[in-house]
Amino acid sequence: MFLYNARLLDPANDIDRDGSLLLEKGRIKTIDPVEKDIPENVERIDCKGNILTPGLIDTCAFTGE
Repeated sequence: MFLYNARLLDPANDIDRDGSLLLEKGRIKTIDPVEKDIPENVERIDCKGNILTPGLIDTCAFTGE
């Protein structure tokens, strides 16, 4: 899967910029791959400027009633 036109945000690695990701088997294979590295048959998703970031956790979430 190729995700493009996204804002990449990763505070742990000091990344906050526009870019793209190439995923393979659910894992990041390449950040900002060149066109020749993207297989022709891979699914391409335009992120339309949405943010791609590592998982976010709400430490103040409450469950139950």
